[in-house]
Amino acid sequence: MSDTAQLDLFVPKSSPPEMPCLASSNVVSLPVDVYTFRVRETARLLERRRGPAADRFWQLECRRYYARLQVDGVPEAERIERVNQFAEDVYEEMRRAAWSSWYGARNGGAA
Repeated sequence: MSDTAQLDLFVPKSSPPEMPCLASSNVVSLPVDVYTFRVRETARLLERRRGPAADRFWQLECRRYYARLQVDGVPEAERIERVNQFAEDVYEEMRRAAWSSWYGARNGGAA
């Protein structure tokens, strides 16, 4: 490689490259994982409830999910399995959020 080729990298251009207009940019939406959103939202709502209100809310959410799967034509055995998995995922999300909150409080708020 010659020395002049290396020096060409540092030679300023006569005019800067044109920047695209931001007003004409396209917004690309990303798909949302509906199941993950439902698990997190259910966990947040369940954390705010206590006693019988929490029990009623939880039963209603599980029944809604079961009914949605039934409407979608999912066989009964699979519906039961998926509702049980949903329950485990909600509880895990609640544990994760509680740990994150506890750990953040102990370490100066950095979660």
